[in-house]
Amino acid sequence: MLCLNMPYLSMAQKLPSTQKNGKRAPGSVVIDGDITEWQNGFEAYNVGSRIYYELANDDDNLYLVLRTDDDYGNKKAIYGISLTIAIPVEKGAKSTENLVITFPPPTNAKYTNPMVELHDKIRSTRNDGDKGFKEKIDSMMLVANKQMRKTFTRIIVTGIKEIKSPSIPLDSAGCIKASAKYDKMHFVYELAIPLKYLGNGINEGDKFKYNIRMDGIPAVSPGSGIHTAIIVGASIMEAEGADGAYVHYPTDLSGTYVLVKK
Repeated sequence: MLCLNMPYLSMAQKLPSTQKNGKRAPGSVVIDGDITEWQNGFEAYNVGSRIYYELANDDDNLYLVLRTDDDYGNKKAIYGISLTIAIPVEKGAKSTENLVITFPPPTNAKYTNPMVELHDKIRSTRNDGDKGFKEKIDSMMLVANKQMRKTFTRIIVTGIKEIKSPSIPLDSAGCIKASAKYDKMHFVYELAIPLKYLGNGINEGDKFKYNIRMDGIPAVSPGSGIHTAIIVGASIMEAEGADGAYVHYPTDLSGTYVLVKK
């Protein structure tokens, strides 16, 4: 069951499942997880992935802005969101090479498990609706954001020749930038990719394909050997319903985009 509040429910009903048109980014974008400059507007709502999102560009960067629509999306997002861009080998070429950026990165269960417990506590607190529940949730969100800043300090990048290491620091100046945080009980995410990494074809106006994938809870936590999914396979659906299956299994969406020039 989706937990949409009414303004976002109304917006979701009017949006396509994948973005239809390109968009110019606002005049000043800061990649900080605060999407105020985007005026909380999105170009698409994908019910299978449970996210609002939009791609936009200016003269320097391609941006992805994303917001989950419920508590289960909040929980799933911390296990990784990957943007894949099919880059033409040369202008007009059918052959492509994939640029893949993943943030948050795969993370050891000892760091993600406390966040999951916090998500479950936030959801139960909101559902209880007891006196002062909003203040309790706000306090827990501050703790969750602090934990995310401490834990997610790198971005996973493949498919860019200029970047030799697949794992780069989150604060690399002049490079790819990403940020995520909880805002008003929803996970929000911003990503900026310098256009110089997208090749001549895309920069000269070629349409390109993209894919946004949410990985879900891994069967084995990266680097730990810990089996995090106690219930696996079809039994997840039986035990936890559609929400449980959504959190445990990958979901994705695909579309096309063309850079918008002035």
